[in-house]
Amino acid sequence: MEPRDTFNTEHLVLRRPALTDTLAVYEYASDSEVTRFMDWATHQNARDALNFLRRCTASWEDGTEYTWAVTVKPKDHAVGMVSCRIQGHAASMGYAADTGAKGTLPRQRRP
Repeated sequence: MEPRDTFNTEHLVLRRPALTDTLAVYEYASDSEVTRFMDWATHQNARDALNFLRRCTASWEDGTEYTWAVTVKPKDHAVGMVSCRIQGHAASMGYAADTGAKGTLPRQRRP
């Protein structure tokens, strides 16, 4: 089963990331506060973000990890990413978000 490309909530759109998200990803992924608990290094330049986005595409295509860019409506500017990593019959979820987006993701899980 192939995952959905896009999810919509009242305030957010989760969509497949694109190479055009490079600078937006670099904005939050270069912040050591955002990355301090991640299993990847703080981005040092936009090339790191571009390489990440290329890996997102490759992982989606090979079915090992599905990543969605998080945007706050009405803008289409990525403020973070949510991913689902597939490991056999198990899956793990993770996210990283711009510190300016605090409260946006937790608010979305409330009914």
